[in-house]
Amino acid sequence: MTQREFAKLLNISQAAVSMALNDSPEISPEKRRHIRELAEKLGYRPNLAGQLLRKGRSNLLGVILPPLSYGFYAELLEELFTHARAHGYVLMLENCASEEDMVRIGKTMRQYNVAGILAGCGSAPAREFLPPEVPTVLIAGETFYDDGNPRVMWVQPDLYGSGRILGGYLLEKGKKNIVFVGLAREEEPRYQGLREVVEAAGHRLETIFCRDNTRQAGYELAAEVLARFPGCDAVAAHNDDMAIGFLSRFFRERIAVPERIAVAGFDNISSGAFAPPPLTSIGPGLDVFAETAITGVLDMLAGKPVKKSIWIKCGLAVRESA
Repeated sequence: MTQREFAKLLNISQAAVSMALNDSPEISPEKRRHIRELAEKLGYRPNLAGQLLRKGRSNLLGVILPPLSYGFYAELLEELFTHARAHGYVLMLENCASEEDMVRIGKTMRQYNVAGILAGCGSAPAREFLPPEVPTVLIAGETFYDDGNPRVMWVQPDLYGSGRILGGYLLEKGKKNIVFVGLAREEEPRYQGLREVVEAAGHRLETIFCRDNTRQAGYELAAEVLARFPGCDAVAAHNDDMAIGFLSRFFRERIAVPERIAVAGFDNISSGAFAPPPLTSIGPGLDVFAETAITGVLDMLAGKPVKKSIWIKCGLAVRESA
């Protein structure tokens, strides 16, 4: 049933139907309620796609994320779906693992005429391949820079602060020989924060470079940590996936955690609470993170001023692993 047919059935104007269903104050509350009740009774549903088409935009938001095998992005996506749906938007997901992917994704976003983009892959480099006219929120990036485009903003966890909090906690627990595993580059904020706190306490933060931050990588690197740093008493992994890999290897090798080596991660994904033993981790509240990102896109679509960067505060979840 179209809106015109519904209006004819009620013997009222199509404009009155539209105003009632959009909660317009231009008609009385009683009439709005009456029309809504009849719409529900007769099974009439507005054609959202048609409404948006008439307004010259789609109800699609493009989401670009690394592979969802990373627990953080899988859980973030679930929250993004929830908040987008609440505003009448549908998400179109693209996975990105390379620069070639970004070239393809940029073309896809234009073809589907997405209303906005949430990009969590490559952050600053990703922006080079995306439509500059489309409101874009860069999520989960590690370094903020202002490219001067008013239709681009950043929403990201406070990784630097997280590193400092986690470092302080491990030091309070008496850990002095800490190894950070999964470093891709020296400028990484979580590493910088952790290192500053550890070095300020008179200790050295050892590192193992690795771009593959998966559970498998953590499992394999556990042996390297034991061989290269026999005095290691704590491992801070780049993310929870790596940390869970460490816990699995230590469990197999019968290495006591946290008595012999404490293990902690970043992101605080839900599966970490069920690791053997449950993982100590620090990460943002994903509900707040997703809501802030979706609100940023919608505000830019509405022409409202937005902050160029928003840092999401992270909380430490202390569990048995550290």
